[in-house]
Amino acid sequence: MSLKDQEGQFVILNLWASWCEPCIEELPLLSDMHTSYKEDGVVVLAVNMTTYERQIDNAFEFLDEHPVEMPILMDYDGDFLATYPLQALPTTYLINEDGVIVDIIVGELTDEMVERRITPFIDQRTA
Repeated sequence: MSLKDQEGQFVILNLWASWCEPCIEELPLLSDMHTSYKEDGVVVLAVNMTTYERQIDNAFEFLDEHPVEMPILMDYDGDFLATYPLQALPTTYLINEDGVIVDIIVGELTDEMVERRITPFIDQRTA
């Protein structure tokens, strides 16, 4: 999958690992956002930082126990990290419809944080 595939959509790109407590806390919120806003042109993608996992199977075991609706991508070779340096987990990139990163949120998301940032995009699409 490529971000170019998401052109014209507002992308919430979340980086996570199964051992990261805040990551685990925010995955249900992100899954709900994916379901709630996909008709409004908002795409939520979660990228597992596989090279940061203690064991690769940990991410799959976690997802089996806590299924989510959004696409989960695995960064097996650290390619994502080579392009987007990581300061901490979780990190979320907000990418506008032109593919431009408009915000980077380091730390756990709240519903209000994301709503405040995506509402102008949704309002613009429905105007």
